[in-house]
Amino acid sequence: MVLTQKETTSLQVLLFLAGLSLAAFLAGSSPAYASSSQWELLEADGNLDDSSAGFSSSAINPKTGELYAAFYGGATLSIKKYNGFGWEAVGGTSEIQEFYGADIAFNSQSGAVYIAYSDFEPGTFRGKIIVKKLNGTNWEAVGSEAFPEGNGDYFHFSVSPLSGEPYVACMDRDDSDRIVVKKYSGGSWQTVGQSGSLDTQSWQPFIAFQPSTGEPYLTYTHELSAASNLFVKKFDGTSWTSVGSFDSSVVAGLYQVNLAFQPQTLEPYIAYLDYNQDFKATVKRFDGSVWQAVGASVISDHQANGLKLGFHPMTNEPYVAYIENEASAEVRKFNGSSWEAVGSAFSFTLLPYSVSSFNINPLNGDLFLAILEMDQAMENSQTKGFIFKNIVASPSSVSHTAKKLKKKKVTYSLENLSVKTKKSWVKAWLGSRKVKVMSARKRGNTLRVTIRLNYKSWPMGNYNLRVTYKNKVGKKKVNNAWYTLNALSVN
Repeated sequence: MVLTQKETTSLQVLLFLAGLSLAAFLAGSSPAYASSSQWELLEADGNLDDSSAGFSSSAINPKTGELYAAFYGGATLSIKKYNGFGWEAVGGTSEIQEFYGADIAFNSQSGAVYIAYSDFEPGTFRGKIIVKKLNGTNWEAVGSEAFPEGNGDYFHFSVSPLSGEPYVACMDRDDSDRIVVKKYSGGSWQTVGQSGSLDTQSWQPFIAFQPSTGEPYLTYTHELSAASNLFVKKFDGTSWTSVGSFDSSVVAGLYQVNLAFQPQTLEPYIAYLDYNQDFKATVKRFDGSVWQAVGASVISDHQANGLKLGFHPMTNEPYVAYIENEASAEVRKFNGSSWEAVGSAFSFTLLPYSVSSFNINPLNGDLFLAILEMDQAMENSQTKGFIFKNIVASPSSVSHTAKKLKKKKVTYSLENLSVKTKKSWVKAWLGSRKVKVMSARKRGNTLRVTIRLNYKSWPMGNYNLRVTYKNKVGKKKVNNAWYTLNALSVN
């Protein structure tokens, strides 16, 4: 992720629960299921309220399901996490000279949090790639800088899910823009593979790991030439070897190549912008012999930007997110035969510029999407973020004229939320009004929450539902939140 402070002025972070139906029904009556889904803004507690700090990237901790986000501003880099109730600072801040991007990653076994970021000399394209690890309440350096000579640019950071070793893939400005991969092992940063074995004049590396073997896979693009400029390679323990090949008709844009593994088949998938087809979004998978298109040869109808790729942990379906034609944000999933839209269209106050991050929660399949909006004046850039969620429920209704006491029990069925919790761990609000939770019971893959309403003085209108709850992940209690729009109508 490479962004400058003069590129963006507004950020929207959206949260979507794909394929999730929430039924809100009165006790003893039939459930009323949601008929459609749309991306909607959550309540104000979802605001990333530091408008002086620019947004860089986000990621989800696979152990806790918490969303972490990196922000820069005032020559400092800070990390926050969303704990289900609001945003809180994580560790202290890091001083930077000139910021060009950050990646957050986690040790999937321990949940340890890492941040990698570039610190450039002002006015140059030369930067140090610095990696830090959260140690309790402070960030501590992981060895010395991965590229201490200040020659790093266009980097990607990840952590091996098996060994727990941090990896940095980067363009080396001092070696004809050659791609270099380093890992932190044995107390120092070591080059992965033989020095000089990867291509020069290359851009935008992206590194991922084969889930069962832990082998690092690498994709990057080469400056345009007569031959294909898209490469996918894996490290076999000794050297980087090609994973299939692409003919000269396959030319990827110099940016935004993503790599991910199908959770069930373990096949590698790539998503890129096709230079020969007006930079439209394309997804391919490697079947062991050749790279094959997933669905149609292109996904988007027009030029795309900010392309991201991921897999749903329950359905194993591939998802992509991108900005299309600088006009709309698109999220699509492949249903086995075609790419279908996920949720309804988005609305923007400025020009939608790029998808900064697209994260899928590995614990429950929640989708998070960070969209950057750009002021065409491109001056005095500041960013703000908002959390959205894609759930629309058919509202329950209560009437001021129905009963004198204006009291009623209402049960909300939170489907596909298969968690064990306690009534004392569950809190609920309708709009800004806290309501009493009478029970919280798990039935199959559904959490049923019954609340008592005393709505005599409530104004008429629709009310959004917010439920916060705790559940155990391993031995740790984790805070979570559930939101839906128009859950109750008072008429």
